[in-house]
Amino acid sequence: MSAQHPFLNLHLTKFCFADPSLKHDAKLSYEAMAKKIRTEVFIDEQQVSPEEEWDGLEAEAHHWLVFDEVSGDFVATCRMRGYQQGCQTPPVAKLERIAVIKTHRGKGIGRLLILAMLETAKEEGFQSAYLHGQTHARTFYEKLGFEAEGVAFEEAGIEHIAMRCRL
Repeated sequence: MSAQHPFLNLHLTKFCFADPSLKHDAKLSYEAMAKKIRTEVFIDEQQVSPEEEWDGLEAEAHHWLVFDEVSGDFVATCRMRGYQQGCQTPPVAKLERIAVIKTHRGKGIGRLLILAMLETAKEEGFQSAYLHGQTHARTFYEKLGFEAEGVAFEEAGIEHIAMRCRL
């Protein structure tokens, strides 16, 4: 599914690797673009190890890519998957791997990705969304309706905070 963001010359594409209707060539192209962006942001910039970044959960997630018509590049990606936190709680939509390349930060692209994931989570019947936000981005997530849970913790060598948003 592709939609154009009305103000920024952006195209947002949602895909799932497990979708049998997704053509093989498209799957490989989308996968390569998402991997390129995540490598640039997480592995190169933030020094996350490849072993931590490539966790083997790609097939069970919905993914999004953002294409910028002006630059002619894919500039952002993210994924969302169902996540069971405990045996007594209903599954939540876990928002993960939210990455915007450095040249395109501060332009509303992260917000666009979060809103797209929240919309899909609602459509799929999730009652809440959950994420591990880097603490420097806490205010960003709070403006989108997320509330912090617990105390900060380290994940992949970076300080994070668990956050939840009721849908």
